[in-house]
Amino acid sequence: MLRFSPRPAPAQVPVTREFTPEGALTVPTGTIGAAILGSISISGDIPPGSTINVEARVAGTQQFSTVLQNLPVKSLQTFSYTKATSGTMYNVKVTLLDPTSKVIGTSQILTVSAPSLNTRFTVSSAAPSASPALIPETPVPAAQTPSAATPVLPTVTASATPTATLATLSGNISFHGAAPITSRIVVLQKPANASLYQVAIDNLLPVDGTIWQWVNSVPGNSYSVIAVLKQKHTDGSDTDIAYSAPVTVTAPAAFIVLTVNSSYTLTKPTGTSNVTCVTYNGGPNQNTWNVSVNFPTFPNAQSYWYEIGTNDGGSDVVNTYGNAHTVSTVFKNNTTYYGRYAYAAVPGVNTASGQYSAFSDTTKLLCGQ
Repeated sequence: MLRFSPRPAPAQVPVTREFTPEGALTVPTGTIGAAILGSISISGDIPPGSTINVEARVAGTQQFSTVLQNLPVKSLQTFSYTKATSGTMYNVKVTLLDPTSKVIGTSQILTVSAPSLNTRFTVSSAAPSASPALIPETPVPAAQTPSAATPVLPTVTASATPTATLATLSGNISFHGAAPITSRIVVLQKPANASLYQVAIDNLLPVDGTIWQWVNSVPGNSYSVIAVLKQKHTDGSDTDIAYSAPVTVTAPAAFIVLTVNSSYTLTKPTGTSNVTCVTYNGGPNQNTWNVSVNFPTFPNAQSYWYEIGTNDGGSDVVNTYGNAHTVSTVFKNNTTYYGRYAYAAVPGVNTASGQYSAFSDTTKLLCGQ
């Protein structure tokens, strides 16, 4: 459980920002994007206004770069870094900064291959505890001999008010099916004998393996917890899409699995692809083109699945996922190829996740001279 020192918060809340460790100028055209998702557990004294940075470097290089900046400090903060390169190995670490941007904690360094959906970090704060204010001593009057007119009062010893102890419920989401655009997972809880659920954790990513933690349960009490897949609309309202079965546990408890089976179907995309014929290779054993195939976007989509084949619906030339929208490959001269794409509402999910829509209609692609 976090302990917050009574220090003034900064006047302005910083905005979370996302960067790329490779640098915008060094990422090759056609690179497939991927996500690194995870959670950060923080302990110790946390000055109000502290923030979290996620730092990364391509494995084998020396310099770390800040890729996520100004994350708020929570007892279990989740993060989503969406600008990694698919198939690349990264060293990743987390730093905890006080309101003056001084580093007061650093996590272990983990090596992950993008995409990665369940990276876990722990950070211990080195911030000093707030010193309690000194209470001036009250002079003790000289002892007096009691008289008949001065009754002797019994001595009363003040006892400290007991501090309530809280416990933690934690686990993960087992997610199956597709999540709608602009959706999230909400974990609800209620005492086992109560009738109404209340929000325990909001805004969880609707992907398989997402971690959740609620730190305000009472030790020894029994709770019912449930996960709900919710879709937010432009007017701010929510629609419940799917529920897990309720799980009843006694606090504290860990490794609680809430299984959500979504039967939601994403709308089939309608945009068409196009090809840019970049360079003709006219050697005796070539007669080919270096090409860039440009795929459309879908509103608020976070991941894409791209296929290019030598027949309608084929994927023998390209079969990949990410969110680059441009794929570089090689076509034979005067040969027709077929491109199509699907999309998902969440970042970094692979083609076996069940999160993707149906494919678009295929587009014929041709380069020739």
